[in-house]
Amino acid sequence: LTIPETCAQCHTDIYDTYKTSVHGKALTEEGNTDVPTCIDCHGVHNIQDPRTVTFRNSTPFLCAKCHTDESIMSKYGISTNVLNSYVSDFHGTTVKLFEEQFPDQPTNKPVCTDCHGLHDISRVDDPQTGIAMKENLLVKCQRCHPDATANFPSAWMSHYEPSPEHFP
Repeated sequence: LTIPETCAQCHTDIYDTYKTSVHGKALTEEGNTDVPTCIDCHGVHNIQDPRTVTFRNSTPFLCAKCHTDESIMSKYGISTNVLNSYVSDFHGTTVKLFEEQFPDQPTNKPVCTDCHGLHDISRVDDPQTGIAMKENLLVKCQRCHPDATANFPSAWMSHYEPSPEHFP
């Protein structure tokens, strides 16, 4: 049994969702062991409860464990600058400020999972759910910014460094 299959013995719904994610498909359909499994995010014998303030606030650094690893990301053409770009943009800055002012409070500022999903992470270029598609990104933005118009996502740099191809 794989780690997700073991966890699925109790967490069937979560496993069913994970199997359809970009990480789950890579593991179950391609046998790719580079992808995160349950223990990479939740721990082994010290299972982390994702509903805690600590877990939510640590999400960017949790995701960064893999997404800043050049040896893994270079295989898939994914930038390792995602954590730095998040921390330096307005979302990451507000999370940091909130944590400093209210360390024991749950932040309502966006962390990775708010835009990318939890167990249902899709490819950013997925036409149905990927946030590289402006319409899909707008739906995500409107969760926190209900009055956001079609041009709203254009003001955000995403995880790109400024360049002639990527600018607000």
